[in-house]
This record gives sequence, C-alpha cells and structure tokens, in this order.
Amino acid sequence: MHDYLGAQLHSGPSQEPETISLFPPLPISPAAASPEAAASPAASSLGTPTSADITTTMLSEFNALKLLLNERADATQSLITKNSVAIAEVRAEVQENSNQLNALKLTLDQTCGELLLLKDRVVDLETQSSAVTKTVTVHASRLSLLESYSRRWNLILRGLEEKDQQDVRGEAIRVLQRVLPQSRDLLPDVVDTVHRLGPRRPDTTRGIIIQFARRHVRDEIWHAAKNSTFLKINDLKLAEDLTAEDREKRRLLWPLVEKARKDAFFRGSRAFVMEQRYFHLNGKVPHKQQQQQRQEKSWTQDLPGS
Repeated sequence: MHDYLGAQLHSGPSQEPETISLFPPLPISPAAASPEAAASPAASSLGTPTSADITTTMLSEFNALKLLLNERADATQSLITKNSVAIAEVRAEVQENSNQLNALKLTLDQTCGELLLLKDRVVDLETQSSAVTKTVTVHASRLSLLESYSRRWNLILRGLEEKDQQDVRGEAIRVLQRVLPQSRDLLPDVVDTVHRLGPRRPDTTRGIIIQFARRHVRDEIWHAAKNSTFLKINDLKLAEDLTAEDREKRRLLWPLVEKARKDAFFRGSRAFVMEQRYFHLNGKVPHKQQQQQRQEKSWTQDLPGS
C-alpha cells in the first residue's frame, strides 16, 4: 500500500494540524518499506504485524467461527430432529384420537338407532299393555260375576258336628228336610254335591257347602231358614256362599242395612232397603236405584215396539 496521504502531508507544510489528526496515515505495508527494513528481523520483533501474521489470525478466527457455527448447526439440527420426532408422535396420537372419536361416533350412532328402535318397541308394548290391562280388567270383572252367579246355587251349613266316617251328604239332607218339610221327598234328588270346607283342624268345626241342582229349591230353603226354629234350637245356621269381593261389599253396606234392619235384606252382593237398591262400586260411596223404576224399565223393554 502506498501512503498517499503521508506524501501530501510532507509536501505541504502549511497544512493545519486539525486536518492531519482527522485523517491519520495508514500503516505502511512491508512491501512498501525499504528492502533493509523488510529483511531485517528486528523490524518484526518491534511489533509490526506481517501479512502472514494477519492471515494466520484471520484463519484462526475463521476456524473458531466455523467451529462455533458447526456446533450451533449441530445443536439446531438435534433440536429439529427431536422436534420432528415429537411432532410425529403428536401427529400419531392425534390420528389415534381421531380414529377413536370416529369409532365412538359410530358407536353412538348405532346406540341412538337402537334406542329409537327400543323407544318404538316400548311405545308398542305400552299400547299392548294398556289393551291387555283393559282386557284383564274386563275378564276379571266377568269372572267375578260368573263366580258370584255360580255360587247362588250353594248354601253353607255351619254348626253341624264333625265326626269320623261321617255321611255328610245324608246328614245335610236331613237338616234341610227339617227346614223345608214340604219338599222332604224332593231334596235327595235336588241336593247335588256336599262336602266340608277346607282342611280339618282341631277344635274347629268346618262348614258344609251344599250345591243344589235347582235354584228355586235353594231359594225356598234359604228364605225358610231365616225363621227356622229347628236351626235355632240346634245351634245351626245356613248362610249364602259369597265370594271375597261380595263379602267385602257386604261389609261396606252393613251399616246401612243395620240402620234399617227391619225393612232391609240382602240379595247377592246388593242390599235392598225400603224398596231401594244399594250396591258398592269400586270402594266408593254406595249408589242407589229405585227397585220399582228398575222393574218398570224391564217391563217396558219386554213390550213390543219398545
């Protein structure tokens, strides 16, 4: 390098000092120096850097920078690799979760479909159950009426002493003959089946149920038994064969009958008091109907053109 600025300073002594301090001279390169100074080892020992020293320093700094960049690049590459693995794992987990959600959605759709089918079946079953309940109620009512009606051919004899090898039918017929003497010869043919009620128990006399083949004979005996002296003397009693439902209805109607006992009587599960019919319906207050109106209605229905 040439020191052009230094040459100008030497040639112009009138240059101001401030200008010289603002533009200091560049260092003289070893090539521009005198051959003696370049060849002299004392010049390098005085601290003046040579081009080889500068090149060595630059190479050393470049190598250090290169090593630093390589280390940083390796660290960055390692982080990128780890992040890539982590991202791949997260992506796999997300995909697995997505598959599980899809499977869950499919299961929920199937469950919803099955629930809809079950709902329809429940509605159908409720409809069928309602219809069956109505049918069962009707059949139960009709069965109760049939049972009550069939028992109107029966009478129960209570108080007859119970013995071993006893002819229950013969003794029952003899009692009935004393109650209704005018039908004495008819009773053996009218009385159908006779047997004790329930299992035998100690210190207990079981009742005897008597089934008649003719209803009107049974009714005659029943009415005659109410004022029978023979039954009262022998501590015997004839009673109607009632169902549990009829007995419960009678229990509810009994206070009314007891109040007007002289003018009242039972017929089946109904009570008749002063020509008014009372019957108990579904555990509610007894209803009543004029017997005369009912008879007039039945007569008018039998008339032609009615």
